[in-house]
Amino acid sequence: MDQRYQSDSVEHYLQTSSYDHSEAEDEERLKQSPMTDSKYQHRSWSYIIRHEVDWHSLINMSTVHLLALWGVYRALVYGYRSYYTILFTYVLAALTGIGSLAGAHRYFSHRAFKAHWTFKLFLLFCQTTSGQRSVVRWAREHRTHHRFAGTDADCVNINRGFFFAHIGWLFLKPLPECARRMEECNVSDLTSDRLIWLQYVYYTPLMITCNALLPTAVTWLCFGEDLLNAFLWVFALRYVYTLHIAFSGKGWF
Repeated sequence: MDQRYQSDSVEHYLQTSSYDHSEAEDEERLKQSPMTDSKYQHRSWSYIIRHEVDWHSLINMSTVHLLALWGVYRALVYGYRSYYTILFTYVLAALTGIGSLAGAHRYFSHRAFKAHWTFKLFLLFCQTTSGQRSVVRWAREHRTHHRFAGTDADCVNINRGFFFAHIGWLFLKPLPECARRMEECNVSDLTSDRLIWLQYVYYTPLMITCNALLPTAVTWLCFGEDLLNAFLWVFALRYVYTLHIAFSGKGWF
């Protein structure tokens, strides 16, 4: 196995990262005084809406949540055609959980264990199906979170409230300090891997195919489910459910 995979802990990558360790005073200020800078504390709602809201993410997340609610309504009112639809949804949710927690979190971000390339490919497929951004971006955010937890450089800073730490951080652009620290975070162990790099480069079409199109097509063609129900249940409802499961743990581990 390649030398870059010999470490079994994210601390190795944090200690050898491209962070400028000469900025000790800056890091100490961040750790001791989270969200104390007046330019962050006293922003008006109009300023936040004009300059800080990530409208692309907000619209996407709002849309998929509305589709999930529509799926619940149709399930209660019209029911479903096949028990295999429920079973397939459950299996797919479990696989995406593996991709998020065992893959993006434990393996790719923390390097908690070693894996054969075939199992790594399986984890990449599951993580892509989870629709939680590319492995490179997931690891960059998570490693920075561990290094600067509870500060302005933490993208899921719990000091900004539970809602922000759970899902609200997706609706806002990262603070300048957070964006700078994530840019400095060393993920070369990931970008130097061909499989991971391919997922990073082609993430959007891969995610749409694995997360939405393929599950919907399988449910419709193989189980005889109504096409709309297949889309709303196996994609939207399952996606929202697994997102909240992952978000409940992402900021704490």
